[in-house]
Amino acid sequence: MKDSCDKKDLKYKKEYSKYSTGIHKLIDQSDAVVAEISHPSIMTGFLLNYSLRHRKHVLCLYQKNPHRILVGDLSRFLRLK
Repeated sequence: MKDSCDKKDLKYKKEYSKYSTGIHKLIDQSDAVVAEISHPSIMTGFLLNYSLRHRKHVLCLYQKNPHRILVGDLSRFLRLK
């Protein structure tokens, strides 16, 4: 699924809502979330934020250097490796 919507995509709002709801349900049912964060992604950041707000343990894996906003996050649910 492409990440951005233009005017013609607005007719698929219900389908996109189902997709979003499905992702949220998967996170809600999970004990933990693992994310590969070597390359910045708005969607990954959104899902990490959702996970942390719902008190899910999150393990972020990266190759070189993590983003500074994650390093500065003091959540006890967040681990960077």
